[in-house]
Amino acid sequence: MHLETRHLGTVEYQPDDIIHFPEGLPAFEDEHEFVYIAGHPGVEPLVLLQSSRTPYLGFFAVPAASLDPAYTLRLEPEHRRLLGWEQEQDPEIGSGGLICLALLTLAGRPAANLLSPVVIHPGARRGCQVIQTGSPYSCCHPLC
Repeated sequence: MHLETRHLGTVEYQPDDIIHFPEGLPAFEDEHEFVYIAGHPGVEPLVLLQSSRTPYLGFFAVPAASLDPAYTLRLEPEHRRLLGWEQEQDPEIGSGGLICLALLTLAGRPAANLLSPVVIHPGARRGCQVIQTGSPYSCCHPLC
């Protein structure tokens, strides 16, 4: 399948690359399907979350642990439900559990949002943005 993106032009993807966001993303609540594009030449290690229906809507992200190897994620029961994560304990990020991405702001001074990561459960192909209240992380973690 092919998808037109604003940032990478036309890219190929498989149906398994589509992640369903039951509640959309904050400010984009009507966008429920994003294609997870990783490993694109010249862009690695960045990931692009590209809307499957809106070509100009895409978010670059990076694994949160690549910015802070000790990064921890707290999931509330509502997040577990949205992700289809049935286990009680929080998963270890990236070890067969969940993918935890920090969305990037590239305009002005580049920064990453570690306070509100996008979390993806690859097995269920579901995602949500997890706002971590009371967290020591910042929504403007500097990249440089």
